Amino acid sequence: MRGINRLFLMGHLGLKPELKSTQNKNPFTDLRVATHRQTKSEDKWTQLTDWHRVRVWGNDAVRCCQLLQAGDAVAIEGHIRTDSWLNEDGEKKFFTLIHCQSIQFVRMAQRSPALPLKDKVSA
Repeated sequence: MRGINRLFLMGHLGLKPELKSTQNKNPFTDLRVATHRQTKSEDKWTQLTDWHRVRVWGNDAVRCCQLLQAGDAVAIEGHIRTDSWLNEDGEKKFFTLIHCQSIQFVRMAQRSPALPLKDKVSA
């Protein structure tokens, strides 16, 4: 039986994206996306924040870096992937990413060159 590795995520960016490229000149960016959830301990509700690392490739990465700022809301469809590398001591290290297959800009902060970020408005 084949498994299902499909993820839908909606959250807010923690940082402005920065464009990077591979040795083969393929553009990518790593988004830091925050999601929030409620948990109850005894009779008190607490909001917890989870941070997700999302890798975006190609033209979508370029568009993210041109248009998105910290605080903007995004909706992402992708899959979870774990990769590995060898550190300088020859130890194998692992990291897990969400690989973005589709991204939607849900809410972008209203921007003005002369003013700081304002209240959120629908994009």
